[in-house]
Amino acid sequence: MTTGGRFRAPGQATGFVLASMPVWAQAPGGGQAPQPQRFPDLTSRPLFLTGQVLLEDGTPPPEPVMVTGQCSSGSPMPQGYTDSHGRFSFQLGRSSSPIMDVRNASGAGSDRRDLTGCELHAVAPGFTSDGIDLSGRRVLESPEVGIIVLRRREGVVGSTFSATTLLARREVREAYEKGRELAKEKRYDEAIAEYEKAVRSQPQFAAAWYELGLVHQIQNRPGEAEEAYRKAVTADPEFVKPHRQLAFLAFHLQEWPKVLEATDRLLWLDPVSYPDGYYFDSVAHFQMGDMEAAERSARKATTLDPGRPIPRAHAVLGALLIEKQDYAGAAEQLRDYIEIAAPGPEVDQARAMLAQLEARLPPPDGDDPQ
Repeated sequence: MTTGGRFRAPGQATGFVLASMPVWAQAPGGGQAPQPQRFPDLTSRPLFLTGQVLLEDGTPPPEPVMVTGQCSSGSPMPQGYTDSHGRFSFQLGRSSSPIMDVRNASGAGSDRRDLTGCELHAVAPGFTSDGIDLSGRRVLESPEVGIIVLRRREGVVGSTFSATTLLARREVREAYEKGRELAKEKRYDEAIAEYEKAVRSQPQFAAAWYELGLVHQIQNRPGEAEEAYRKAVTADPEFVKPHRQLAFLAFHLQEWPKVLEATDRLLWLDPVSYPDGYYFDSVAHFQMGDMEAAERSARKATTLDPGRPIPRAHAVLGALLIEKQDYAGAAEQLRDYIEIAAPGPEVDQARAMLAQLEARLPPPDGDDPQ
């Protein structure tokens, strides 16, 4: 076993961090997409559910909010979105949608579905929600499930919603909504025209600036996207979403001071909802030579939300621990990275690096050669 001296893996730690950075349009996860659970085809006896999502002050969210269903220990599955009044309506068990796995408890022809342990929740970054228990629901009873209340998470001072949306005049809001629909249909030039109409009429409409930035970003126009996001931030400094996108843009352009400017604000506004923000922050600090801050953010990125792992955060943390000569800790992070990352050259490089680390680590207890 090799001992002493400083560890040198293929490409070295800095090269590994750079190699682990995603390309322009790629999300920072880099993991394998989970296979969705599918609900049995219940179209012969569909179960419809309706309800409403409200904020703690009794008002509807100014933007659409996802409603998810979750049974027992299964993963949350999207069911639908709220409208401008916070209302939602969907068919549970639509065979074309990836949704939660529930069963007919009483055999063919029964009007009862086995929804024991199943709940509906509203999902928005920076918020938690009350759950609505679906146990014992019948096909023929009222579809109304009641109100789901979104509550701001402790420590969150920003919001995933912009207060300026509530102030938008009707014709401005109509242009904004039309732009969103056009963007969904990938009619991006037309969407831009509608968003520009909205912000021309109401320059403080932060959500419209944000959506305009997204379309520019999709079309690979980072300069225009950044300008729109900055105008969104100016219109509503506590609106979290544009801060996140500014960090994303600067990260992929490797503009490290801009990354830190954006992540500093993002993680102050919402320190609990964005593990990718900590990942961006970690890599930027690494590139600027602040290893202590880089390690601190990398650890947050790997532990903040186990349900949404960021494989590359483990790779970065492993590289940082190599720099500290904490080879046991680095090996642990590389094993985690290899386990959850999608196969490819980066994983092959991590395996080679791990093999060199393990060759210099002492054997487990009881495995010492005689």
